[in-house]
Amino acid sequence: MDLDSFFDDLRRRVLGRPVTFRRLAANTLLIYIDNEPGDGTGVTFWINPVWHVREPGQVLAGSRQAQVDDEEEFYRLGERLDVLLGLTVQDVTIEPGTFDLTLALSGGYLVKTFVAQAARDESWHIRDNTTGSRLSGSPQGLRIVSHG
Repeated sequence: MDLDSFFDDLRRRVLGRPVTFRRLAANTLLIYIDNEPGDGTGVTFWINPVWHVREPGQVLAGSRQAQVDDEEEFYRLGERLDVLLGLTVQDVTIEPGTFDLTLALSGGYLVKTFVAQAARDESWHIRDNTTGSRLSGSPQGLRIVSHG
């Protein structure tokens, strides 16, 4: 399958679907659509720093905030991201040239990546949990990584 078809298929599968789980692993944000960790179904957005989450009118959180030594502060940030749970995917876009990802959610919420290192090998990926294949994005472009 070519890149455009693979992305279009993933995008179509998540449009209108809810965020069912979120995980903050260090400063990597994972957003699960129609699944929870280990389900083997649905789609997962794996968003490596640098990213931010915007709510209407302001930035809610950014990946740099998760780079803290204070465990309590880290958990408070995670709790703030719980607002994403239940929101539905309105759109998924990839910016030409930078290959930054934007995940638009209901209520005017956005999850956005942005290039901080031009040589980064993977800024984000969208994983089809049924097949294990994923669409990987970096400043160098897009690629499909097949399971196995």
